[in-house]
Order: sequence, then C-alpha cells, then structure tokens
Amino acid sequence: MDSRPRYANIRTVLVIVLVLNVAVALSKAIYGYSINSVSMLADGFHSLFDGVSNVIGLAGIYIASKPADKTHPYGHAKYGRSLPWR
Repeated sequence: MDSRPRYANIRTVLVIVLVLNVAVALSKAIYGYSINSVSMLADGFHSLFDGVSNVIGLAGIYIASKPADKTHPYGHAKYGRSLPWR
C-alpha cells in the first residue's frame, strides 16, 4: 500500500496549521505591543511556540515518509522503534 498521499495530506494540514499559528501569534504580539499589554504579548509568544509542535510534526512526517531501504525493509513509518537506544 502506498502511503505517500496520506503523508502528503498530513503535511498539508500541518503546514496550514503552522501558518495559522504564526498569523495568530503575530496578531496577538502586535496588538499586545500596540496597547502596551504584557499579557497579550506573552500570549502571542505562547501561540508562536504552539507552532513548534507543527515543525516537529513536519520533521516526523518527513522521516516517516521515506521509502524502505536496506536498514528499514518495511519503511520508516515506525522510525522510533529502530533507534539504537530502544
């Protein structure tokens, strides 16, 4: 079964959510700065760091979508199980 379309869909969703997180973060930070509200500015930074989870998800999808090779005959979808310390 070819899972490339599935990974492409997941990647698309993660990119869209990342863009939206950055937009919300910038909006909150700019508004917080303009009204001199430390709490709103902090919430903007909090929203920005929510986008970090999307970047981690994108890195995971990149690794998981690699095709099978010599050391991973069934592909990289279960990448965590092939780590040397597991």
